[in-house]
Amino acid sequence: MKNLLVISNHNPQNWSKNQLEGWDTINYIPLPNIDPYKEINELINEIKLIHHEIDKFVNSCITEGNTPYVYLQGGFDVCFKYIVVYSENSSITFTFPIIEHLEKKFEFIKWK
Repeated sequence: MKNLLVISNHNPQNWSKNQLEGWDTINYIPLPNIDPYKEINELINEIKLIHHEIDKFVNSCITEGNTPYVYLQGGFDVCFKYIVVYSENSSITFTFPIIEHLEKKFEFIKWK
């Protein structure tokens, strides 16, 4: 089974049918509000919270014999720090959407 964990400010309930296709389950965790004035070293608690949620999801998927995918969007500096610093777990497959910008609206194309 392909299981997706979405950590984002954008709830997958609002995704297009195309974007929802191909996933057996989609779990959603709202990205914590990130103070844009904080320096990256001040965001460690938020990053640890994300790390904990991803680890729980990945471990649960592996225990059940499923493939975990993680879609982490928003708070670019937090996402980047997570991917660079904490993503030592080789069981995590990060996935990214290919989108097209149409008249101030983004349209999903495919997963990468």
